[in-house]
Amino acid sequence: MKYFLIIAITLCSTITTYSQTTVEGTILDAETSQPIPYVNIGIPILMKGTVSDSNGKFTLGYNSKSDSVTISAIGYFTKKMTVENIFKNREVYLAPKVYQVEDIVVYAKDLGNEKILGNKIKKKEQSISFGNANLGTEIGVKVEAKRKIRIESAHFIINFVGAEDLLYRVNIYKMDGDKVGENLLPENVIIQGKQLKGTLSVDLSKYEMVIEGEVLLSLEYIEGSLDSNTGIAFRAKKGARRKADTFMKYTSLSEYRKVEFVNYQLGFYLVGREVVE
Repeated sequence: MKYFLIIAITLCSTITTYSQTTVEGTILDAETSQPIPYVNIGIPILMKGTVSDSNGKFTLGYNSKSDSVTISAIGYFTKKMTVENIFKNREVYLAPKVYQVEDIVVYAKDLGNEKILGNKIKKKEQSISFGNANLGTEIGVKVEAKRKIRIESAHFIINFVGAEDLLYRVNIYKMDGDKVGENLLPENVIIQGKQLKGTLSVDLSKYEMVIEGEVLLSLEYIEGSLDSNTGIAFRAKKGARRKADTFMKYTSLSEYRKVEFVNYQLGFYLVGREVVE
């Protein structure tokens, strides 16, 4: 529990206090006019952010009507607009992306041994939690595929959850050193945190995702009653030789920060199979 408090204080220490008011709106698909759920909305420079609900509705804190708001969703072009423009329109339309990616066809006979990327921690030792209860807060671990791996599933080891209504989004980002890049998942992968302890597993086989190099596997809090009394604790263990490759994000669209001050490994991992070439 002491370690959880250290992380929370570190992440919050750079937040400057201002008077705050809020703006409300709805995120809609520009082609269908249908609401877009679980969109990241934020003012990165102020580290203020939120996530739209299942009906595309959101409430965002701001300091000035001239503040620049960034709106980002998987499968859509990112949009920037001022708080004042949101007040004028209330409805924000995002244009869908059309992805053109090179197909990688992998047959069953082309797959080799099972590989685990990350930290499959069997024994309950320590705990690491989200540093706060903001929508869009995120925690993840950097893992490396030294050769091409087709991903089958993602796993998150939980020591404790204090609420059953929590929703999470699974993210897998391309990494360039310690810089977090694009999300490699083509759509939202949403899971409900009814499981109060043990390994939370997510089937990713339908995406036929092949990765090589470093990626960040993360879990993002997007809905529910997460607070200081109903927190969540993920399993962790003290690393033997290297520093922890754990990354955290304070809220939607804020910067990812590498947790370097304590040598702990986070119990997140991917399971896949080698691609035989």
